[in-house]
Amino acid sequence: MGGLDRIEGGHLAWRSGAWDDPFFVEVPLPDNEETAQLRASPNPQKVENGIRFTLLPVDDDRTKNFITQFMPALRQHLEQKGWLDRYMQHIADEPTAKNASSYVTISNYIHEFLSGVKVLDAVLTSKELAGAIDVWVPQLDILHRDYNFYSELKKEGKEIWFYTCVGPRGNYANRFIELPLNQTRYLHWINYKYDATGYLHWGLNYWVRDQLNADASRDNGRLPAGDNCIIYPGYRKLYSSIRFEAMRDGIDDYQLLKMVERKDEERAKRYADAIIFNFNDYEASVTSFRSIRKQMLDFLSQP
Repeated sequence: MGGLDRIEGGHLAWRSGAWDDPFFVEVPLPDNEETAQLRASPNPQKVENGIRFTLLPVDDDRTKNFITQFMPALRQHLEQKGWLDRYMQHIADEPTAKNASSYVTISNYIHEFLSGVKVLDAVLTSKELAGAIDVWVPQLDILHRDYNFYSELKKEGKEIWFYTCVGPRGNYANRFIELPLNQTRYLHWINYKYDATGYLHWGLNYWVRDQLNADASRDNGRLPAGDNCIIYPGYRKLYSSIRFEAMRDGIDDYQLLKMVERKDEERAKRYADAIIFNFNDYEASVTSFRSIRKQMLDFLSQP
């Protein structure tokens, strides 16, 4: 049965400038000549109802004034709704090794007000963020590179997911249109093989002007076709895509592997190993894939 088991709170901080620059907290302030001179939030609605959204360092008195009011009010609201144990808080998107220290500082400060609430974020670095995150979501190639680090985190009870966004490229599984369709389906086989319990699905409907022609190997810095959306707009309706359905099928496969595991853990591992050789090396034959999946179904149909 489907449902919303988790609630994610939006990012509290953004890059203060270039990609590796420190994170600043988004702070709402009265819109006036003074606040108009401050660094603006990337929020499209920078000014709304007399409020200007600005970016300020976490140690700025105006930031502290905002956080010390907003966070207790948020916690009270979550408790009143019975949502506290389901809520996860984002701090900032895709911290790197160079701006990780600012991320850690903000995360530790927020934890003072939201103790017991898990912090969740997509990350482009690992050990530099130790202690600041509860639900880790490294990009797939970062999970590959630092798998020993994440294996230790799992032993500590941390959740490990992974994500794809713009990258990784090469032979890594992804949702790009130019990749073999099975590589989209294999995302959730990778989840099973490496015991990653979630996939951060960033681009459901982030539509852009030329969303079918951006090439992952040629258009450096652009969103490769298929990265930004997995459904398409129609007139007063939405269109599915074969990638969307491959993603669904991969999730079904994950559940089948879990069902096999409950009957025979070693057999489930053999099935996964027959399809996923490594983080970026997979069974290319559709015929072989279908054979393995049929074996799973046959096994599950046995009493």
